[in-house]
Amino acid sequence: MDKKTDRRVQYTQALLKSALMGLLRENHISKISVKAICDTADVNRSTFYAHYTDQFDLFTRLKHELMTQLQKHLQRHGEAEGAPISEKGLVLIFDYAKENAATFTAMLCDMDDLQMAAFAHAIMPASCAAPQTREGEYAAIYAATGAASVLLKWLRDGMQESSEEMARLMLNLIS
Repeated sequence: MDKKTDRRVQYTQALLKSALMGLLRENHISKISVKAICDTADVNRSTFYAHYTDQFDLFTRLKHELMTQLQKHLQRHGEAEGAPISEKGLVLIFDYAKENAATFTAMLCDMDDLQMAAFAHAIMPASCAAPQTREGEYAAIYAATGAASVLLKWLRDGMQESSEEMARLMLNLIS
């Protein structure tokens, strides 16, 4: 019985995540209500609240899930967590973003500069190492938000360049 319940819970959560992703294509998270998510997913609000506290909780969990899956993807392909990002690692990131373009676009569109910097730091931790000076802090934020913004622009423009081209561009821009 537990496995059946687990599948139903997973299915319901997948419906809610999918509904939120669809709504994020049109609106900022602050403009999306729990009611809109439930209506889109055809799920009762009490069911929503059995899994999430509000739309921001669902959004935060989606972002965390995306980052976790991306880190696992990198590790499966031999990229060590915390190591400086290689060209191969950047290609893997762009490939993964391309495969999950809708999710990445929705997530990146709803991040402010500090969230984008955290996102970039999660992807490229060693490249965004803790700076030793105040000037270094500004440079790190600049590089991180720039990297996330370049990824978003690439996704929005239909991913015309290859992942390899974008990886080389990103390395040139970061250095």
